[in-house]
Amino acid sequence: MLTAGGDLALFASGMMLAPALAAAGALRSAGVGAAVVNVAVIKPLDAETIAEVAGQARAVITAENHLVTGGLGSAVAEALAEAGLGRKLRRIGLRDTFAEGALTAPYLFGKYGLSTQSIINEAWDLLRRPGQPPVAEVAPAEEGEYSPV
Repeated sequence: MLTAGGDLALFASGMMLAPALAAAGALRSAGVGAAVVNVAVIKPLDAETIAEVAGQARAVITAENHLVTGGLGSAVAEALAEAGLGRKLRRIGLRDTFAEGALTAPYLFGKYGLSTQSIINEAWDLLRRPGQPPVAEVAPAEEGEYSPV
C-alpha cells in the first residue's frame, strides 16, 4: 500500500498509478482518506491485500488504462465478492470501445475519463460528499515527458 486512508481504497495499475496518487493527495486535502495500492500484476492477483485494504474503506475505485471488463476492475470485483465484502465499487478505465491514438497522454486521458480529475470526481460522487470536488493540480512536465494527467 502506497498511502493509507479509511474512506476510499484506490487500486491502480500501469499508467494510472500516477493519476491515482495525485487524486489521493487532492482528496486528502479535502478531508477524504484515500488508500492507494499499486496492483502491478493482475494474474496472479493479490486478493488478500485487496480484501485487507478494501475491508478498511467505505468504497473502492479501480483505475486502469485499458478495458475494465476482464481487467483490474473485474478482478477486484471478483476478489471483493469472494471475500464477502459489500463495498461500493467504481471502475475507471476504457469501456467497450475501440480507442484512438494521440501524440500526448493528456488528450487521451481526458477523452476516456482516465485523468486525475476523473478519479477525484468519481470518488467525490461515490462517497456522496457535499459541494464541488477538489480540483486536481496540473503536474509540470517537460516536452515529451510523462506526468499525471
